[in-house]
Amino acid sequence: MTNFGNYDPSSFGWKTLATGESFSYKQGMLSVPFPSGVAPGTAPIWEAFLNELVPMIPGGLKIGTCWGQEPRNIAGTSTKSFHAYGLALDVNAPYNGRGGAAPTTPGQYQISKAAGSIAKKYGMEWGGDWSYTDLMHFELHMSPDEVKAWKGDGTTSTPSTPSTATSGTGLPGKVVLGVAGAIAVAAGIAYAVSN
Repeated sequence: MTNFGNYDPSSFGWKTLATGESFSYKQGMLSVPFPSGVAPGTAPIWEAFLNELVPMIPGGLKIGTCWGQEPRNIAGTSTKSFHAYGLALDVNAPYNGRGGAAPTTPGQYQISKAAGSIAKKYGMEWGGDWSYTDLMHFELHMSPDEVKAWKGDGTTSTPSTPSTATSGTGLPGKVVLGVAGAIAVAAGIAYAVSN
């Protein structure tokens, strides 16, 4: 069961990291690094998610503006951020700020409103759906067991049922894990998932 609305990754099995597993996203001939990486085992999920998100961002990912694991707290609190666990990515940060609305038609390097539904398909929350928005921010709300069971096509090896939970906005929403495999195949992108 995906842990939407739960902002303490330690409560669903994660530990904070000194540094994450190396992660870069291949975008054409470029490799866009996410410094300090991601939580071990999560890279295939992030890659599949970005395979669906990046084509919707005019200009794609901009090198030097994307971040991953970082030992820090949630802004203005003493609570560890999902970044501290390697469970969050910031995408094109200078172009997707905090406190504003996501554009319907995004400009260069901007993330559109469609990002929220894509994120949910991968067991993630998008900061653009929160009451105080954080448009650059995506965080993975799967337990380590759910990550291990993820098959690379948006499903897990154990049946799961959608559950109603609250997003950062406090509004109920359906949790649905979806499929990006068809898009990856159609785009000719091959990736391997090993468990």
